Amino acid sequence: MKEIQDSLLSYFQDQDSTFEDGSLYHFLKPKLCANHIFPQADELAENPSRYLKFQIDLQEIASYPRGMNLALALMVEVNVAVGILLHSDTEKALELKEKVIRGNYILATGVSEPGWEGTLKKLKSNLGKDFKLNGTKSFITNGGSANGVLWVVPRNHKYEVYFIDLELSANHLKRESIITPFLHFVSHNKISAVDLPLKKQDLVCEDYSKLGIELRLKELFSLVSLLLGYVEGLRAFIKHPPLEEKWTALRKWRDTTAKDLVAKNYLQVLEEAFPFPIDSLLSELAVYFQLNDVTSLPTRDPDLAIFLWEDLFTKFLIHRKSRKIKDQ
Repeated sequence: MKEIQDSLLSYFQDQDSTFEDGSLYHFLKPKLCANHIFPQADELAENPSRYLKFQIDLQEIASYPRGMNLALALMVEVNVAVGILLHSDTEKALELKEKVIRGNYILATGVSEPGWEGTLKKLKSNLGKDFKLNGTKSFITNGGSANGVLWVVPRNHKYEVYFIDLELSANHLKRESIITPFLHFVSHNKISAVDLPLKKQDLVCEDYSKLGIELRLKELFSLVSLLLGYVEGLRAFIKHPPLEEKWTALRKWRDTTAKDLVAKNYLQVLEEAFPFPIDSLLSELAVYFQLNDVTSLPTRDPDLAIFLWEDLFTKFLIHRKSRKIKDQ
């Protein structure tokens, strides 16, 4: 891990701008692969300890100065793009499984669209009979550094996922950078496709609807590891023992929850554990920073907004869990 820490330090020493351009993840991914931090899809599918190791690695990366930027970019590619691949065995999926573990290849995923409100039924991307793709993906994390995108499109009464080679498809794409109020060195793109020709062989997954909840839960679970890393990086436990107490409790919960995760039980285990218990540590962090409440945390560090932000899909998951509890 020292190579990752040193490389992060070197990257930011060389930067004279504060806006994202996708270069951080592009610069560091070869080292993540060389140091076996970036996991293979088959490992995550079959090895019960591999996902926990990945979470521990995310935690350590997030503990480095500005390391949450790298940790977020890494966790999104692994949880979402690789998360789709580990549930698929099409020829394109098998090809991409090999590519993503090379240090020079980054795979992003496009699901959300303007006005979709977290509902797959409202996706408007269209793949016509001529196999030309039209549509817009409004928020693609790692879009600025990616070589390819997994594009979710309604088709045949399902939500198929197709591979888009960003370089080969450039003439049919319009790309726009999106700046978020936190973690500026993680790149996000809005990408529109116009009459983009695809082939049947570009099919990666036959139905994303069976995976969407699992993948979002994995992202939210990884945010637990990022929070653990961030707090650990403060080196504040001696000065504020209650912070260590809440941190230790959350770490033990994370380790226990993740220790047996494999492809067949990700959804069941994470859905039962959701919503994840980060509130106590966030509240104690606010006390440590001498703030009135948790919502004020971004005034101390804008990057902390990542732990407070709820997208529409997350709100859907919270409502879904509440409804299940009421029905019991």
